[in-house]
Amino acid sequence: MKRFASLVGLALVMAEVALASSPAAGQWQGRVKDMPAVTLKVGDDAGKLSGTVTFFVVKDQGSGPQVVGHLEIPMLHPRFDGRALLFEINQDRQHSPPGAAPGVVRFKMKLLGADEGEFVKAGETSGVRMKRVR
Repeated sequence: MKRFASLVGLALVMAEVALASSPAAGQWQGRVKDMPAVTLKVGDDAGKLSGTVTFFVVKDQGSGPQVVGHLEIPMLHPRFDGRALLFEINQDRQHSPPGAAPGVVRFKMKLLGADEGEFVKAGETSGVRMKRVR
């Protein structure tokens, strides 16, 4: 009977691990100079990641920096490689900042701790510090 109880307990633990969310799941916010810069919303449906990235447009029109707009773009092919969330966006005309060339752009958010990360555009060496808020 003890062995049966141990097997049931082990099965329950394994089921919990299988249903656990990706370490990247949740809402992440990055700020630059105390202003919102980027928000990631990452969902995990039984191991299938999805989400959006929101870029904030900040301008100083004479009274200090203010958010004047934002672009929310769906993540393409989001995946977690054990250390970082990797994804692409389709930067088409609708989802492009003025003057930006359309095309696929790759991003990475490397986890630095349970609720901390660094968001970087592919090919760049420094990025935005991120905090999980939910």
